[in-house]
Amino acid sequence: MTAHAASVPPSSAGESVPLVEQPAPYDLFIGLMTLLSVVVMILASVVRVDAVDTILTSTDTLFCVVFVLDFAHCYRRAPSKRTYLFGERPGRSIPNGLFDLLGSIPGSGLLRALRLFRVARLARAVRAHGSRGLAAAFFKERAESAAYVIILAAFLVLLVGSSLIAAVEPTAEGSNIEDAGDAFWWAFVTITTVGYGDRFPVTEAGRFVGMVTMAVGIGIFGVLTSFLSTWFLKRPEGGSPSDDLGGEVRAMREELLAVRAELAGVRRLLEVDEHA
Repeated sequence: MTAHAASVPPSSAGESVPLVEQPAPYDLFIGLMTLLSVVVMILASVVRVDAVDTILTSTDTLFCVVFVLDFAHCYRRAPSKRTYLFGERPGRSIPNGLFDLLGSIPGSGLLRALRLFRVARLARAVRAHGSRGLAAAFFKERAESAAYVIILAAFLVLLVGSSLIAAVEPTAEGSNIEDAGDAFWWAFVTITTVGYGDRFPVTEAGRFVGMVTMAVGIGIFGVLTSFLSTWFLKRPEGGSPSDDLGGEVRAMREELLAVRAELAGVRRLLEVDEHA
């Protein structure tokens, strides 16, 4: 997460009081992705279905890619790269950057547990600013927040949908979804409402999962369409379309006044010619 603890002037006890900056939509997105990755890590350690375990392991690898990119983003923007990597007091404070990097390495359960420090930073931000502060940060950047919500919702539906299908379909009689790859492919084409028809559930539980996945997919792409429309119509100066409409009306009024003045001049010339 890009929000780091700052310090206020020393208190009466002579100690600095930590001040948690208000998280941006990106910080909340990474925090929720981290929380989801911890859930996936726990499920991967207890699930005994081969197809589901394959999906969870592959998803964790995808999480690692996201977290490595986030580490690079935070490292590049950190005011002090040394402080971000090793903490304000190396050996005595939490090395957030180092833990972020080590927690992004796939395959090791011990290293993946370091992601809990990301979750702890999100929890501190939530406690510090409360639900109203987070809602204000969300609505302040509505377009950016909508994009992160779309990504998170699509990722969650793909994960849950493919895992449930992989749990119930491969063992069913006459099923054409035989492994984790088939389940993930089915979930992807279903959430995009394409539906090639080469893979489809045959059990009642699988069809119910398919109905929910299609319904959520339609909602996700509806929000995506709205977000793209807002993004393309957004003015570079930050003005709204109504501001531009008002400017166009004022320009047209000035142009009409100028034309009226020219017509008045022409009329006076014609009157002079008539008198002459």
